[in-house]
Parts: sequence; C-alpha cells; structure tokens
Amino acid sequence: MPAAAQSVRPVIVEYRGRAESTFEVKNDTLFPLYVTLEARSFSITETGQAVFRPVDPGIRLRISAMSFRVPPRQSYRVSYEADADSLPAWFVIYSTFARTPGDGVNI
Repeated sequence: MPAAAQSVRPVIVEYRGRAESTFEVKNDTLFPLYVTLEARSFSITETGQAVFRPVDPGIRLRISAMSFRVPPRQSYRVSYEADADSLPAWFVIYSTFARTPGDGVNI
C-alpha cells in the first residue's frame, strides 16, 4: 500500500526586491492535518552550511495564516508579502504538520 504524504509547493522561490506570492500546503492523507508555520532568516557560511536565526529586523514579512487545519485530500493556500531594507534578504518559512495540534513533523 503506498504511503500518503504532505507537500508544500513551490519549494524555492527567488525575487528581486519585493516578494508577493502564495504557496500551497497539500494533505494527501485520509485524516486532517494541522499545520504551523514559522519564518526564519538564514545565511550560508563559506563552507556551505546554513545558519538559521530569527527573522532579521530589516525584513518585513506578512503571512496570511501562521496555523491552520487542512482537511483530508485537500490543500490550503497561504499568501505572503516580504520586503527588506537591504538585499540580499534570505528567509525560509518552515511548515510543521501534525495529526493533532502540538505534535508534528517539520518539512
């Protein structure tokens, strides 16, 4: 029996300047999933390692929902806007999926 999974798409998006877009969180399972989002800034070291930290003060990020429930075999669209005082301004939006609020798997 194939395993059902959750997904987020698009996975990577790059902008020049102001960002305004959406991404989709999809639940391919037969049970509802609870999703919590968390934004983090990051930088890449000279050795290629990612270093994550709270969102930089110079980045203004607005996300339409920080937590929500996705019914079985359905999806949820999240909109966001971001601008920054200086470029490059890198950030990631983590999605944590759980069968009950408070538990979860980071994706």
